[in-house]
Amino acid sequence: MIAAIILTLTRAATTTRTEPGWPPGLVPVSCPELLRLLRAFALPAPARDAEHILLWSTWRLHRQATAQACHRQRHLLHDQTP
Repeated sequence: MIAAIILTLTRAATTTRTEPGWPPGLVPVSCPELLRLLRAFALPAPARDAEHILLWSTWRLHRQATAQACHRQRHLLHDQTP
């Protein structure tokens, strides 16, 4: 299955809109979109309970707040230097 994924990703990266058979009005499939499709159709859905989802969300929001604070601090220090 990994070999099929690698071949598909390589094919998606080299596909152009001018190839015969490519639907008009669509851009080539990106790697993130291809992975999203593989997760939706080829891989089993993970079994996660509500508690896990809430804990993950809280952890992610905490990390984002920390990153924002560091970003603001870095910009303040940069603005203060002559």
